[in-house]
Amino acid sequence: MFMKNRLDEEQMRALFGEVAQSRCAFRLVDGSYYEGYMIEVTKQHMIFYRGGPLARETPYIFAIDQIDFSSLSYYDHNQQQWRDF
Repeated sequence: MFMKNRLDEEQMRALFGEVAQSRCAFRLVDGSYYEGYMIEVTKQHMIFYRGGPLARETPYIFAIDQIDFSSLSYYDHNQQQWRDF
C-alpha cells in the first residue's frame, strides 16, 4: 500500500489508523531497524516508542524523510501475524 518513501496526508492518517495499538516494524533510510509503537504521525515527523522493560523512557522522534516506508509492517492481532503495508 505504501511503496513510495513519501506519504501524503491521507496516507499518513490511514497508516496511523491501521497501526494504532499495534506493534509495527520499519527501517530508516540509513538501514537502522525499529520495532515498537507509533504514537503520532504528522507531515513532519513520527513519534515512536519501543516499549518493553528495556526501552528508554523518552520516545524516538523521526523526521518523515528518515523513514523507509516501503519496509513498514505491523502485527495484525486478528490474523496473529506480521503484515506488510
